[in-house]
Order: sequence, then structure tokens, then C-alpha cells
Amino acid sequence: MEDSQLIEAYFSDELDAEELTSFEARLKTDLRFAQEVESYQLIIEEIKHEAEEKAMKAKLSEWDQELDQESSTRTVSMRFASWKVAAVFVPFMAIAGLTYYVINRQVTQDHLELYGSYFKPYEDVISTRSGETRSGGVQSGSTMSRGTENMAKAMSSYNEGNYQQAISLFEIISVKEKDKERATAALLYAGIAYMAVDSLTQAVDLLQHVKAQEYPLFKEVADWYLLLSHLKTNQIDDFNHQLSVILSQKEHLYFEEATRLNNEWDRDK
Repeated sequence: MEDSQLIEAYFSDELDAEELTSFEARLKTDLRFAQEVESYQLIIEEIKHEAEEKAMKAKLSEWDQELDQESSTRTVSMRFASWKVAAVFVPFMAIAGLTYYVINRQVTQDHLELYGSYFKPYEDVISTRSGETRSGGVQSGSTMSRGTENMAKAMSSYNEGNYQQAISLFEIISVKEKDKERATAALLYAGIAYMAVDSLTQAVDLLQHVKAQEYPLFKEVADWYLLLSHLKTNQIDDFNHQLSVILSQKEHLYFEEATRLNNEWDRDK
């Protein structure tokens, strides 16, 4: 089903329980889709408003006729005035709502552009290069353990941009791996892979879990990607909090990037 048909079915209450659950889950993770839904809703509301306005004008005309027959000028004036106020107030509220929507949509678009200029998947610090172990990595060769082999497969998928497969492998490792540091690394890369496929809710959950662990490098990387996740999902309070966490630590791995982002953020406000 095309998105336009899916959205129309949603507003027509034609989705079954499974389709409705899938639709609502997508609204939380797919910002572009959420914007399309919001635009469609706005159109519906505008059509509804026009119908209500026509009905109101008809009612006003009816009141005008009744007013001519009223014997009490004071009563006539009060009733007529109340309807005239309503006729002015309702369109004003519709315009105010539309103005808010346009402004908010522009802010969201600015967030997406800023996010796009900063997000890139974290580098592979796990896989080996030329038979040597990189920082945070593990040994290769005949002595490779089962856990190390699984991690190598997951990182290979990640490096190739096959993020869905990488996510599956990383999540298996995070559950079965006895080495806590390797399991935490798997959670970190799974969270970033989720970001790469625009599944921000899952990404935030995993990155917050990484921050609760004891490994400084992974925690600082999680700080940065949580910051970007909050930016893309327009969670401004969470974004500001995460930004202050990084900027309060001059030795933070992402202090310079966060400073540049903060400057651009202030400039775009």
C-alpha cells in the first residue's frame, strides 16, 4: 500500500489492529512520514473548517432575519454581536494554527539539515588491520575466539552498510557474549546502525544503556550519538541536556564537534 493510501486509510479508520500498530510505530521513528501525516491532517482540518465556516455564515444569515423581527434592540444587538465575534474568532484561530504548523515544520526541517551535516556512522575501532589489534579491538587469526569471530562478522556487515544484518548480529552478541566490554561495544554499534536506518527509538534505548556501562570511550561515543538522535527527533529538552553534558567536559571526545554544533544551533534559532 502506498503511503498516501495508508494515510488516507488511517484517517478513515480503515486500518486493522495490526496495520494500526505498525502505522503508529512508524510515526515515532520516521520523521518524514510523520510530516506527511501531519500535512494530510492539516488539509482535512482546512476542509472541515471551510465547511464549518459556510455553516456559520448560513446560521448568521438566519440570525439576521430573526434580528429584524426582534422587538428588543438590546437583545438583538447582544445576540448579533456574539455571532459576529464567533465569525471573526474562528477563522483567526485557524490562521494562528496554520502559522504555528508552518513555523514548527520549518524548525523541524532545519533540525534535519543540521543532523544530516553531522551524522555519519562511527568508525570501526573493533576490526583488525594488517593482523594488528586496533584500539578497543581483538586479535585475529587462528586464535580468534567464537565471540571474536561473531563480532568480526557483525563489523563486516556494518562496514559494508548492511545495517539491518549488522543489527541482528550485534543484538545476538550483546545477549550471548560473556565479555562485558565486547557486549557493550555490540550495543553501541547496534544503536548507531539503528540510527543509520532511521529507527531512532531503538537507537536511543541502546545508547542510553551503553552510557550506563563502565567504559569511558563507549560512553562518550554514546553521548554524541544520543545528542544527534535528540536533534533529529526534535526532542529539544533532551538535546539541550545532552549538549550540556558534552560541553561540560573539555576532554570529551566530541567536545569540538559539540561546540561547532552548538554554534550552528544558536545561529539557526
